[in-house]
Amino acid sequence: RAQPVRIVEIGAGTGGTTLPVLRELDATGGVEYLFTDISPAFLRRARNRFGGAYPFVQYRQLDIERDAAAQGFTPGTHAVAIAANVLHDTRDIVRPLRQTRRLLAPGGVLLLTEYTEVKPWLFFSGALLHGMWLFEDDARRLPQFCLLGAAQWRHALDEAGFTDIEVFALPTQNEAHCGQCVIVCRASEEALPAEIAAADAPEAHVAAAGAAAPGDAAPVSSWL
Repeated sequence: RAQPVRIVEIGAGTGGTTLPVLRELDATGGVEYLFTDISPAFLRRARNRFGGAYPFVQYRQLDIERDAAAQGFTPGTHAVAIAANVLHDTRDIVRPLRQTRRLLAPGGVLLLTEYTEVKPWLFFSGALLHGMWLFEDDARRLPQFCLLGAAQWRHALDEAGFTDIEVFALPTQNEAHCGQCVIVCRASEEALPAEIAAADAPEAHVAAAGAAAPGDAAPVSSWL
């Protein structure tokens, strides 16, 4: 029996991206979909919303800024990771990208969509949210804001160990001037050393400062 293709969605939230993806996957079969979020409330809501119609979905709490293995996730077991407008709400963008890479099998695919320009309406829709102002890596961000431009995403993904990075904008826009981009890339074939991934987690940095502190993945080449 063929192994299922394992997909993890990071910071799935209200499921706005999840629903159209599940509708497409439902007819495909051979898929395990892992819905994750930092909030237990979003997990409960997702179970109620998707549980009956999509039995191939599992639900687990995940803080992508912390060591994924320490949260019970097996490294290298997912063929695809999806993250929609979520990874910018972090302290240091390279850390969650490395944790995401760690979840992926070597050669696994990350599908990322993010706003890549500052728009005035973003201040009305998100400026009062805690996550928008978490960032501490100003040099990697757009001026005085949590977002990254397309070129900054390329650099951060490369630093985190992703390859074959492709940025897609609307037909009327280009990479240098796009309000929102879809970014597709691969986890490098070299597995991320566990000590690097663990050291990237915020709790490791706190400890260093002296403060208190399932299953095999289907081979990526078999379905691409």
